[in-house]
Amino acid sequence: MNFTPDELREINDALSTAVQRMLHEGQTPQEIEYQALAIAWFAQRKCVEKLLPGAEPDWLRERDEQVRAAVASPKCRSEPPTHETSMH
Repeated sequence: MNFTPDELREINDALSTAVQRMLHEGQTPQEIEYQALAIAWFAQRKCVEKLLPGAEPDWLRERDEQVRAAVASPKCRSEPPTHETSMH
């Protein structure tokens, strides 16, 4: 599968948003069960490798440490109320 650099940047931005949210707000029980943080982080690293071949920016190493810690000791957050449950 091949992506243009613009497509890779868009994918990277979406993954970055998801990873950042899981790190700062915690993960839902389903995200923890499915290892969503580890998977999203792996995919983001692959995007960065394609966008910046041979480079490993400092922020990438720092984020890697944060993700490893969060995967080892996940912070659980409750899911936001759905439309149906918020009406009761």
